[in-house]
Amino acid sequence: MDDVKDSFKPEFINRLDEIIIFNPLSREVITKIVDIQIERMKGFLRSKQIDITLSKEAKEALAIKGYDPIYGARPLKRVIQTDILNLLATKLLERAIVDGDKVEIDYHHGTGMTFHKVIDAAEVVF
Repeated sequence: MDDVKDSFKPEFINRLDEIIIFNPLSREVITKIVDIQIERMKGFLRSKQIDITLSKEAKEALAIKGYDPIYGARPLKRVIQTDILNLLATKLLERAIVDGDKVEIDYHHGTGMTFHKVIDAAEVVF
């Protein structure tokens, strides 16, 4: 608080109602945020009866790529959009994924996110 008083005029400080200090997010919290965002995405896909599951590696990759020490988890939504939703949308447009499909999403270092379509206990990689 002393740094704030040294940096700003009293007139400005008096206009502030409250100062909240945010602590950095832990890896565990970021992973929970990934789970929440994925559940929201699953809710959207339920209307098409498309079921997706993400491997532990895929979730960890999203958590690492979507975390910024300065901005916290703000970039996470963008990472999910580019690394999952955009690829999923492309596969829907190509009809590689159709209504009623079950898709498992995995992450491999070097190749990135991979989508595995599950058909009667067999997987088709595309």
